[in-house]
Amino acid sequence: MWLRGAFLKRKSQSEFGNLVKERRGKKMRIREAIGKAERLTPTLRYLASGNGQQSLSFPYRIGKATVSNIIHETLTAIWSVNF
Repeated sequence: MWLRGAFLKRKSQSEFGNLVKERRGKKMRIREAIGKAERLTPTLRYLASGNGQQSLSFPYRIGKATVSNIIHETLTAIWSVNF
């Protein structure tokens, strides 16, 4: 069958306790924070090239929303320091 073994162990789909027990046993992968230089690079490339934020997400392997947040935060920091 295509169902995972965990689904077969449950008496019903609404057994929240079993689901919590399953998730507690799994290790979570936590990523490292994006450094200052790694934040500045896509921002400068965005300003220099005029490319869209989505096209910047591919070479840096960063999500579209993350690229958008990085550009916004970096430009806000640059603006607040200079003006």
